[in-house]
Amino acid sequence: MTRKIDVVRCAALALGTAGLLLAGLVLPVRAYVPEGPHLIALMAKALAGPRQLRVLQQVEDNPVRVPVMPDRSGFYQSPAGQNPEPVAVERDSANEAAEAGLRPRHWNETLSFIFPDRFRKDAWIGGINRVEIINGDKQVCIVGGEIRSWKPDRGDAYIEPLLYRRRFLLERKLAERGVDINVSSLGLRDHRLVYVIGASFPDTSVVQLWIDKQNFLPLRWIFPARAQDASGKPESKAGLEIVYSGWKKDGRTWYPERIEFFRGQRLIRRIDVQELLPEADFAEALFDLEYLEAVYGPELAEKKDDERDTEEKDMDEVRKAIDAFHKKFKD
Repeated sequence: MTRKIDVVRCAALALGTAGLLLAGLVLPVRAYVPEGPHLIALMAKALAGPRQLRVLQQVEDNPVRVPVMPDRSGFYQSPAGQNPEPVAVERDSANEAAEAGLRPRHWNETLSFIFPDRFRKDAWIGGINRVEIINGDKQVCIVGGEIRSWKPDRGDAYIEPLLYRRRFLLERKLAERGVDINVSSLGLRDHRLVYVIGASFPDTSVVQLWIDKQNFLPLRWIFPARAQDASGKPESKAGLEIVYSGWKKDGRTWYPERIEFFRGQRLIRRIDVQELLPEADFAEALFDLEYLEAVYGPELAEKKDDERDTEEKDMDEVRKAIDAFHKKFKD
């Protein structure tokens, strides 16, 4: 009888131990998760830094995928799941592509930030200068000296967590992109815990932003495929995933060394940061939309020479940075 009782006790102890082990596996998933607005505030705080920043970067379309080891932060520079197969592409230079009348595979860009809501991108693509400017709720695009209407699309969303380093601005931008900021969950990426804003992990059927659980830096934007746009019009855009990796701190600011864009498992664009210039000194006139619209408006041909000269002076510092970047890259 005593032996029976001992056997029962041992079985109960084993079951209890197994239950605790199982609970240990489940509890982290069910652990406390901060609400979305609080996570956004933590992300904005983590990204806070100098008032101005300049970034020199190279962009490449349809790059060949090269497997990489985890970077210093421990993140693999790849989307969740399997690595995509390399895509074979021709590697024409920008000049050769321009002469052939084709869009080049790679080009250089200069980004200028005045936090928390002013941004300018100067790009030279196939010999044509393209300037995109965001100033608060307004945006302007200038291509080849002509002003054009422009509204940042999903492909431009990568800049938003890097620019809007204030909680209320980030909340609004995420909501505009379709993120339900009142939903948050704990997820897993490359064996690391992450917070997911906008979805219940592992659901990827809705727009969501992933941030690192330890440092609250953004890691992954997910835009699922959609059958219609925000206005209800049919569209056939495939899903898009934006991955940030290689985060490093330069001075008082964090910035990712690489940003990649995926459709499904196919890498369609890669941005490699070449240089960060925290506290860069540049004229605020570069972000003055009214002034730029006056200079580059439809009546551009009738502008006085002195007005053009003023704009040329304002652009000179940007050109110098780009020229230095080109020289460094060629060397």
